[in-house]
Amino acid sequence: MTQQINRRTVTKGIAWSVPVLAVAGASPAFASSGDGPLTLTGEACKLPGGSSTAYKHGYVYLMDLVNKPGPGPGDAYVVINSVKVNNIEQSHVGYKFVPKAGYPAGPPPLHPSCTQAPCSPPSSRIVLSAPDDTVREVFLYTDEAGSSPQTSLIVNYTVFDCSLECGEGANYTTTTAPVTPPIQEGGGGRCSLDSNVVFPLPEPIIYPAAGQSARMAESQEAEEELLLTDEAPAEDPPAEELSAEEPPTEEPPAEDPSAEEPPAEESPSEEPPAEDPPAEESPSEEPPLEEPETTP
Repeated sequence: MTQQINRRTVTKGIAWSVPVLAVAGASPAFASSGDGPLTLTGEACKLPGGSSTAYKHGYVYLMDLVNKPGPGPGDAYVVINSVKVNNIEQSHVGYKFVPKAGYPAGPPPLHPSCTQAPCSPPSSRIVLSAPDDTVREVFLYTDEAGSSPQTSLIVNYTVFDCSLECGEGANYTTTTAPVTPPIQEGGGGRCSLDSNVVFPLPEPIIYPAAGQSARMAESQEAEEELLLTDEAPAEDPPAEELSAEEPPTEEPPAEDPSAEEPPAEESPSEEPPAEDPPAEESPSEEPPLEEPETTP
């Protein structure tokens, strides 16, 4: 017998593994009901395969973000630690706040107290601002998870109350198994979500390796940067200093006495000048014939 997953199931889990300050308990507004502020509505759609290389074979899910009015938590934020679709850990995850009347477009800004250390949120995870008395809808985008018409989605997240100096925060996990009809940009398909809001797709956030917390990832990145800085090669001295140094004098190589001297080149013999051919002798003139004398 297959056990069906409830439309909304929220269970509280363990605290974040990397403490920042003293451990702070769960925010009273959440602890009273046992529910976290982020829940999945069960509405989801299959993204077109060619819509984006970042969300190839991806899905879009609708979530509710609710931070009840005080006394606590006050201004807070939610960090999504990991997202699994069909038990496949997602490496590219995106989000978008659904526009709401009376609210400015885009995500609500973090309260100033949430941006100061030790409450500074990690940069390698999705961070959803949840000011006091917040009720918003958020789209969650995932990447590779096959092409199943129905998916199981597991979202693990931590809530940090900035009025309590954050501390470790309270950790929650929410799951759902929605049907995911296809959605088409510009309308069409059987998806109930508004395609004009789902598209254009947001830029994804690349998540660290599975099982690595956001602050562990940032700490590792900082250590790697420091290591690269320590191992940086020494810079070459300025050109002026190079010119001031005298270049080392090089000694000529010693001559090898055994080396034979190359034979002297013989100068080519000069050919004697060609003699002029003898002038042709003119034919000798014969003396004129003398007439014989006649005797009387």
